[in-house]
Amino acid sequence: MKLSKQLLKKQTYPRAALRKEVEGKVRVEINVDREGNIVAHSIKSSSGHDVLDREVPKLLKRVSPLPTPPADASDSQLSMVVPLAWALQ
Repeated sequence: MKLSKQLLKKQTYPRAALRKEVEGKVRVEINVDREGNIVAHSIKSSSGHDVLDREVPKLLKRVSPLPTPPADASDSQLSMVVPLAWALQ
């Protein structure tokens, strides 16, 4: 899926989270317009760590615009919930 690859490509590990060895998962709802621009987002489940949750809007800003939604999508905006994870290697 294009979206997952695009998010992973632009996702970075916040330095403060690396220093503290913080890991976490976030579920974020993203609203996208017909041109692929992210027009709104909301965190559906927090990572439990502010430093990771604060990275979400920064990541979304780096990836916007997303690929254009399919032509057969009838809504003016599409909404999707995306899982994001930060894990130390």
